[in-house]
Amino acid sequence: MSLPKRDLYKPIVSAIVVNYQTSELLSECLESLLSQKVPLDLWVVDNSGSDQERHKIEALCKRMRLNTIFNKENVGYGAACNGAIAQARGEYLLCMNPDVRLKHGALEALIKGIRATGAWIVGPRFYWDKGKNFLLPPSIPENWLTESISFWAARLKVISSLWSRWWARREQIFWKAENPLSQTMISGACFLADRKALMPDRTLFDPSFFLYYEDTELCRRIKQQRGSIFYLPEAHAIHLYAQSPASSHFKESAMIQSQKLYRRGYTRWQRQFLRLQSKHGSSLFPTRSCGDNHCDLGELDEPPDLSWNEKGLCWLRVGINPLFVPSSGTIVNGGHFKFPSRLWGQMASGTYFLEVRHSTSWRRIGLWSWRKGPLKSMT
Repeated sequence: MSLPKRDLYKPIVSAIVVNYQTSELLSECLESLLSQKVPLDLWVVDNSGSDQERHKIEALCKRMRLNTIFNKENVGYGAACNGAIAQARGEYLLCMNPDVRLKHGALEALIKGIRATGAWIVGPRFYWDKGKNFLLPPSIPENWLTESISFWAARLKVISSLWSRWWARREQIFWKAENPLSQTMISGACFLADRKALMPDRTLFDPSFFLYYEDTELCRRIKQQRGSIFYLPEAHAIHLYAQSPASSHFKESAMIQSQKLYRRGYTRWQRQFLRLQSKHGSSLFPTRSCGDNHCDLGELDEPPDLSWNEKGLCWLRVGINPLFVPSSGTIVNGGHFKFPSRLWGQMASGTYFLEVRHSTSWRRIGLWSWRKGPLKSMT
């Protein structure tokens, strides 16, 4: 019996998906990969250390051709990817979260783009919802200067206004792009890497970063080596976003630890500046409130139904802070918006802000905030 066609040739792409207690998201993620018309070998690395998760993944193996690695404990995202990369055969490496779904032709577009641009890594256009209505933002350049600007933007009105306007313009350029855009960094949720991005030991990520900032460190390293990073708007993917079952306390602790580790790449005076800023700036300049020009909807269990007086095309943006840095955006027509129930169901608990702006003048029409209860659905 002849082997399937994909076994006769070296795969173009090795796709790596790291699982941590999210096996219910895996099937749809893997199916979106296998539907791509590209020869690939597919790796699932399980960091759960759970027999239950292992059994679910093994059940997927019975109907999908998967390579699997089962770690006895959570070794971290970067180390898990590195473990698969050591055995992967593909010309390119695709790293992807279980809550990402590639749309038709996305992988072909990524391969075409990385070859055309000569980039070391490339990323797709991300949508927040399966209906492809809400666009996800570009990644915030992470360095001592943007850290400092973010700090003061939360405290001083002038900096707040300038930072918010600059970011909004950057989002608009990003969302409206039709051709590849050079970037300082891209999201680690899904990206395609050329093997020239690997370190001398043939790993991609610094395993010191257990969770968060591993993609940020990778992008910084690539730029330091004069490599290029591109956003490819022709490649479409859905990122359900924030679907990890880990507790908020664990995530916050991991974020703080990884940020400290990432800051080691700053100069001594840059680190000292940030320490002094945090120590003295917080006490002298408290965080600003939203002010009186917004509507606080309180705690909501159901998606909000919003109305405003003006008609015509408007940009609607949703963020986790009143500066909308970053934010997810969509175009709406008319003076009414009902938040999609399915999107509401996948949102994590926490405080959210929503604004409506005129599509051409960028004048703000309305601003709302609310607090969402616990996550009810992950699909």
